[in-house]
Amino acid sequence: MARPRDDLPHYIHGMPAPIPDADQRFAAIAEPPVLARTGERRWTGDEAKRLTGRQVAGPETVQEKVVAVHELVRAEDVASRVGTDLLRRPEVAFKAMTDTTARHVVNRAQARQGVEIVRQRTPAMQHIEHTAEFLDLVGACAHFVTQAGRRR
Repeated sequence: MARPRDDLPHYIHGMPAPIPDADQRFAAIAEPPVLARTGERRWTGDEAKRLTGRQVAGPETVQEKVVAVHELVRAEDVASRVGTDLLRRPEVAFKAMTDTTARHVVNRAQARQGVEIVRQRTPAMQHIEHTAEFLDLVGACAHFVTQAGRRR
């Protein structure tokens, strides 16, 4: 049975804890990864986290960077500001609009924003909307009464 390595910090041994088999866990630890920056074989905290798919402190791959950015923009106000800043970059906006879902969401947001602008500029709009809602309600009631009368 494999044993912990004395030359490694304790936290490195704890990182692969999700690997259930102890022999597999120590076998993984026995083969340090090659560091992309230096080319040497050794363990770092981030390499130990990568072994088990955890978020790293110093992201290197595109996916790790995307995960880190998503963590940073969890709050809506932060996400809105970052999204706006990114969409001001023509290449980013172009690539974002090739995604069908993103394009539809942006289109819906533009339509919603247009409605809000009309509401702000046209004070009577709220009255018109209430009138339209009232007419919808009257129509629904009339339909209900008609249907109830037919079932007798």
